[in-house]
Amino acid sequence: MGYKDAGVGGRRGKKLGREIFWYLVRTKKQSFIMSETWEQRKLEESFDFLQNNTLSRAELGDSGSALNVHYGDILVKFGDCIDVSKNELPHITNQNSVEKLKNSYLKDGDVVMDDTAEDETVGKCSELTDIKDKIVLSGLHTIPLRPKNKFGKGLLEHP
Repeated sequence: MGYKDAGVGGRRGKKLGREIFWYLVRTKKQSFIMSETWEQRKLEESFDFLQNNTLSRAELGDSGSALNVHYGDILVKFGDCIDVSKNELPHITNQNSVEKLKNSYLKDGDVVMDDTAEDETVGKCSELTDIKDKIVLSGLHTIPLRPKNKFGKGLLEHP
């Protein structure tokens, strides 16, 4: 039975379904998660790893040619999705850093995962949306991932 069958619809129902799924993953309910209907894959089979930058918060500013997704913002400021057109991101002020990472500009649907935290939030992911013509890069202590296959918007979000 899915969340829609349980009478929970819309965005709340989708979020509730993800929360239940990730709860089961975190608590290692293997009998549910790893049933015969689930195909297991290594992360690199489903995603391409992009390069992140190593700029500290002090090297970011209010203006510049590119936006930066900082790991601290993933942990504290952003939820499942980062709508680039609506959320304020710090700017990269060093143009050389931006040009060096030209092959790692983020696109709609890319996922940025933090790789450090002081608690159980390590590994939190945010999917990027509505980038349009902006240049967005993944910052210090993040792992930028590009899905090898198309997923529905929001499917890769993590609660």
